[in-house]
Amino acid sequence: MPRSHATKILRRGFNFFPAYRSTGGRITYIAGNWQEVRIKVSLNWRTRNYVGTIYGGIMFGAIDHNYMMMLIKILGSEYIV
Repeated sequence: MPRSHATKILRRGFNFFPAYRSTGGRITYIAGNWQEVRIKVSLNWRTRNYVGTIYGGIMFGAIDHNYMMMLIKILGSEYIV
C-alpha cells in the first residue's frame, strides 16, 4: 500500500517527538491504510544492555503505542481503543 501525505507527516511527527526519540526507535514507513508500520531500532550505546544486545524495554517502548494508533485508524471513530 502506498504512503499517503498524512502518514508521511505523522511519521515525521512521531520521530521528532522527544518521548519517542528517547526510545531509540524510528518509524520508517506507515502504510496509507495503517495495515503496516515499520520501525527501526539501531544498536548503539543508548539501546545496548550489559551483554551487548538491544534491551527489551527499548523494543517495547518503540512499538507499544503503534498498535493503539493502528487500531484507532483501522477501526474508525465509532470504537474506543
